[in-house]
Amino acid sequence: MAYLTNLTVENFRIISHAILNPSPGFNLVLGPNASGKSSLVEAIYFLGRARSFRDTRWQQVCREGSDYLRVTGRVGSESAPPVQLGVERSEQQTLLRIKGRNADSAKELLQELPILLVQPESHRLVEQGPAHRRQFLDWGVFHVEHPFYPTWQRYRKAWRQRNAALKKRSAVSQLEPWEQEMDLLATELHRQRKRYIEQLSPLVLDLGRRLLGVDNLSVRYHRGWHNEETLGVVLKRSRESDTNFGYTRYGPHRADLSLYIEDQKAVPRVSRGQQKLLVFSLVLAQAKLLKELEGRKAPVFLVDDLTAELDEERVTKIVEHLEASQLQVFITGTSAELFPTRILDDSAVFHVKHGEFTAVV
Repeated sequence: MAYLTNLTVENFRIISHAILNPSPGFNLVLGPNASGKSSLVEAIYFLGRARSFRDTRWQQVCREGSDYLRVTGRVGSESAPPVQLGVERSEQQTLLRIKGRNADSAKELLQELPILLVQPESHRLVEQGPAHRRQFLDWGVFHVEHPFYPTWQRYRKAWRQRNAALKKRSAVSQLEPWEQEMDLLATELHRQRKRYIEQLSPLVLDLGRRLLGVDNLSVRYHRGWHNEETLGVVLKRSRESDTNFGYTRYGPHRADLSLYIEDQKAVPRVSRGQQKLLVFSLVLAQAKLLKELEGRKAPVFLVDDLTAELDEERVTKIVEHLEASQLQVFITGTSAELFPTRILDDSAVFHVKHGEFTAVV
């Protein structure tokens, strides 16, 4: 299990400087709206992924009047010595640090500090376009299937090269090498994704029963091209139409997931609050799968504004499942009264006001 033993945040949104020593279990971050609760969750996410889940430009995340931001933390685990991580952004550089050395890419941070997040915009995972679901899918496959990342990198290069050739209306001889490469790699990517969904599905089914009270919640995986054909055949047949569109319309980069309750799509049948429970079913299933697999680091679980759109009964259910997961969990809220008393007794509690954090002893 991966967990943060300490965290330092500098110039991150409203937070000027904060040092926290969180619990390896539950951590409640309480305070009024716009006090810095969400900023702390975002900073932890930033440490694990070197990017924000809210803004694409680091300047939007940096505290007003500052020319850099920095997040550092020590990650402990049950089977390895603590690891020091750090991310710093400024106009001059992006600096990623692991174990006292510069890291080559955010991939290394992902491996050391797996992060899962549920926040108010997470409904996009089930409600909006396939890009959100591919990101969800590939985060899981990355942590379970070690060959996935280099395979995906090679596929993405070939896919972009084919797109460039399509836009130039290049001859077939310029398309064929990239199509052959995409065909080969697509088979492997599909195999890894399919195997991951097969492992994830029983956990989603179980959590659907426990959180939503439905007996047949299922995840269906769509690989991104016709099921009965190889990608090479599809790409060859679609050359003319792809040239007219100017991009490749079939392949693993178009994969998607669908959620079904019995034999009907789930989203049209559920309320916004139930959509949040759908998201928790998916993300908790990811957490449980990663924790169960030997040799994998269990993730840190972040929940921003848990009580939004959920009644007390549903909040209690989610908290119970998070507690049973035995993960390090950070949950934000406006008041301690919104959480079960038992959880409060067993949690580290931090109060925040104007970006300043105080641990409750």
